[in-house]
Amino acid sequence: MKSFKYFSIALLFLCPLTWAGSELCISNNSPFHQFHFIPCLSTVAQSDSYQIVLSSERSNIFYYDEGSLLSNEQAVVDGEINRQRLQFEKQVSGFLLGAEMTQVGFASGNWDSVIEGWHSAFDFVNWDRENYPQNHLQHSYQSKHANITISEPQDTRRYSYYLGYALGEYNQWLEAIRLGYATTGNNQLMSPSSSWLSLQSSSYRLKAGHSMKFSGGLSYSETNGVLAGIQNNWVYFGGVSYGYRCFNSVDLVVQANGSSAHYKSESVILGKPSSQLTAALFWRLSRGNEFSFALVEDIQIGASPDVTLQIGYSYKSN
Repeated sequence: MKSFKYFSIALLFLCPLTWAGSELCISNNSPFHQFHFIPCLSTVAQSDSYQIVLSSERSNIFYYDEGSLLSNEQAVVDGEINRQRLQFEKQVSGFLLGAEMTQVGFASGNWDSVIEGWHSAFDFVNWDRENYPQNHLQHSYQSKHANITISEPQDTRRYSYYLGYALGEYNQWLEAIRLGYATTGNNQLMSPSSSWLSLQSSSYRLKAGHSMKFSGGLSYSETNGVLAGIQNNWVYFGGVSYGYRCFNSVDLVVQANGSSAHYKSESVILGKPSSQLTAALFWRLSRGNEFSFALVEDIQIGASPDVTLQIGYSYKSN
């Protein structure tokens, strides 16, 4: 968490506080926060235009929740997660037509030694990483009623389709509303089908040139697999972001986002709401073309990855 603070402070000193309009989409890549499909909320495309968003994320997660005498639950998340996302959205006479394809992969990875060295160099909490095997893959949950273990690499694709409406011209507070449906391939940790509703605020220009946006929504998912008995059918999600214009072509965005727990559990890994903090730089290469780099740190330890790196690219017509 300290590494995120230093990174953000350094960027703030470089950036004068003026309005920025870039949009950030960050996922919680914890294996036990994949049951529901949480949509990516992008900037609303201009009238009769379209946009394409590509992103690639890699997360490292490590937490051993060995439970207590009272909870009788044990959960482990140890490994790396890859996420690739392709999103398309077009606005036609105010209506938003969109689709999103996501691929999520669990792997052993190779970041453990780097993260341990980074934590040791700056005297950060290492959560006993050095006492466990490096580059290990184990995502597991054990209780009296359910047991699941993932120890081999796997990839799963998710598809989401949605219809929305842009309200910016008619409502100064709400920019867009979207309603979508998502399907998922065979995976014990993901619902085969989810329906979701999202609300996205307009961008508010505050004092000293700050810009601020809010988003939120809910998801309903069909239970699935050996953990069906403890899965929450409803999940709520939301976020808030600040934007800064560093230079004519560079924006800094700082964002906090999270969701309610996907499972009914006493374990921190499964049963706690998740929250993350992100700092990202956006670089406009040319009109309509934008590149981004983001660093994500967990706020609620155990419920989201220790660190996530994301690179992204977006194209907007007109």
